[in-house]
Amino acid sequence: MLSVIEVCGKNFQSGALGPGTIVGSAAFNLFIIIGVCIAVVPDGEIRRIQQLNVFFVTATFSVIAYVWMYMILGVISVGIIEVWEAVLTFLLFPLTVVLAYLTDKRILSKLCSGGCRRRYGPNRILMEKDDEILEFEQLRASYMVTLQEMRKKYPNARLQSLEKMTLTEIFEKAKKSRAFYKMQATRMFTGGGNLVHHGISKLKTVSIEECLSGSIADERLQRIFFEPCHYTIMENVGIVKIFVKRAGGYLGSSILIDYETEEGTALPDSDYIHAAGTLIFKPYEIEKIIEIKVVDDEIFEEEEHFTVRLFNLRVKNGKENFSYIYEISKMNRATVLILDDDHCGTFGFEADIMHIEESCNILTLNVYRNTGARGIIKIPYTIMDGTAKADVDYVTLGRKVVFKNEEIFKTISIKIIDGAQYSKDNFFFVELGQPKVIEKSTNPERKDKRRFVRSRADIATKGLPTLGSISIVQIHIHESSSFKSVVDKLIKQNNLSKSISSTSWKEQFTDALTVYGGDSEDGSESEPQLISFILHYITVFWKVLFAFIPPTDYLGGWLCFIVSIFCIGVLTAMFGDLASSFGCTLGLLDEVVAITFVAVGTSLPDTFASKYAAINDETADNSIGNVTGSNAVNVYLGLGLAWSMASIVNSVRGEVFYVTQGALGFSVTLFCILALFALMLIFARRHPALGGGELGGPLMVKYISSAILISLYFIYVIISSLQAYCHIKF
Repeated sequence: MLSVIEVCGKNFQSGALGPGTIVGSAAFNLFIIIGVCIAVVPDGEIRRIQQLNVFFVTATFSVIAYVWMYMILGVISVGIIEVWEAVLTFLLFPLTVVLAYLTDKRILSKLCSGGCRRRYGPNRILMEKDDEILEFEQLRASYMVTLQEMRKKYPNARLQSLEKMTLTEIFEKAKKSRAFYKMQATRMFTGGGNLVHHGISKLKTVSIEECLSGSIADERLQRIFFEPCHYTIMENVGIVKIFVKRAGGYLGSSILIDYETEEGTALPDSDYIHAAGTLIFKPYEIEKIIEIKVVDDEIFEEEEHFTVRLFNLRVKNGKENFSYIYEISKMNRATVLILDDDHCGTFGFEADIMHIEESCNILTLNVYRNTGARGIIKIPYTIMDGTAKADVDYVTLGRKVVFKNEEIFKTISIKIIDGAQYSKDNFFFVELGQPKVIEKSTNPERKDKRRFVRSRADIATKGLPTLGSISIVQIHIHESSSFKSVVDKLIKQNNLSKSISSTSWKEQFTDALTVYGGDSEDGSESEPQLISFILHYITVFWKVLFAFIPPTDYLGGWLCFIVSIFCIGVLTAMFGDLASSFGCTLGLLDEVVAITFVAVGTSLPDTFASKYAAINDETADNSIGNVTGSNAVNVYLGLGLAWSMASIVNSVRGEVFYVTQGALGFSVTLFCILALFALMLIFARRHPALGGGELGGPLMVKYISSAILISLYFIYVIISSLQAYCHIKF
């Protein structure tokens, strides 16, 4: 940006400030930033570049960039930048980006290996996972591990609390971009506090609101419904009570609603007494009861049922407000199942397949008793392994169930072991054995009654319990949906851009005027210190000024991007003039000001960002992996764009675009020599004897390496300055 503005400001003629700043920034980035990062890594720890292939590409192109600068300035066309040279310099920028991308995605290696692969024997199908899918799986696995650790550490915590704690842990460990660290360094330097804590608070707020949004009832809507809506009774129950309730809305109104019974397989008068009427809910009365008489006949029958329905809702003394709504719920029918009690019964499960979640802890499996409920019956059961194994996926808690007289269902309890897996589908079997009669009971209130009709005389003769059609059930154990949904939600929320984005100008101005604290010993945000207030008041003008930039949520962030680029251009122009005036005041040449004050000023935020990344990241990619890439882009884009504009304009004018080769050419040559030495030192540090990684390592080794790199920068500045003042001939 500085090079483009300088060229435009000098009527498309070359200046010393922009090109000198680019070379000086490259020296500062490579020597000072990497030297600082090596030293700040905690003692005993190392940081290695994980994406070494990408680093190799960017490092190579960064060296080529400055070699190319020397070639066009001092060999090909001395002191002149021709159009093809400038355009080629600019085109090397997309070439570098594309090659780095292809290397990062391993597309080049796949293309190269695809043509050389030989196959022997029969053809085989090779299944390869896409890199993005693999990365997603690894990310999801890390979330699962974190959530499992939180569950073990806080076994009694609610799921929502576990989600917040896991979210905090993930946010701290999440992979962060170079831009994030730059913003973090800027906020810390201006009293803006820790961006990580700021982002966590924002994400927690979103998470809680999402959790609550599905649980808040509509206070304007009142529903009338059966609860429960299914009743199972014995034939000799006498009276069955059906409960009708209302909930929500304005309870101070009077509600009238009609009901009536409807026949099913049970017939009115022979199985139950038909009932119909009107229920009246008085103000603030929420429950009414319908009583229906059940007929206890002397004939053995299969299970029979009838229904009760609600209809014709009326409201009296309701609140005179159209915003309140009254309606009959979808649960407007209650089913009453009548069980005959004149037989020992048939026993079985409700379904032959059952699906459960591994987080249910205890599986409650119901065994139902149909076609009678007379007598005390014992039923053994067996649990058989499938893909689910005993003591690994489940634990047996019993071997039999006992039905008391007139009991119509019992439960089998099996403990399910929660393995906290993201994806699971294991199964086992539960099989009922032959039921046995312990004691045959009769109804003492009924004497000398014929219990069975002739068509069921065989059952009446035996009177023995039997197994129903479903006596074996297959239990499928699946992953916990709550665990899976939390992991999925955390994956969706693992977007650090939310912590640096803004939704309104109000939020931006509030953030600009607020003083935030730093980090406490336990990692939480502490109260603001005196230094935070000092830095805040020094920089508050700029913070408020930048708060006028449109929020990132407007127009998908494009409005913010365009306005920010414009503001950067204006400030860059101001900064360039200020730097020239500062150098003139001190009696310094533009070449010296460019490689010192301007280069240090533009690279200082990168220094703090890389330092923060070196301490917090597990790899060295964010701290030094981007240094070589930025150095290459500075030449290809910074100089390439400015020189392309100037050379094309001068070519149209019929003029030549001159660039003074002296100080710039010498700086480039010196930087290339020192950069090659620095890169060799960085790669040599991967050897175990020198630390085993680019950053950190043994105490003495890391400080010596850091001192060497920092000294290279001062050597570069001193020798370049001496040459600029003609103390060294070149």
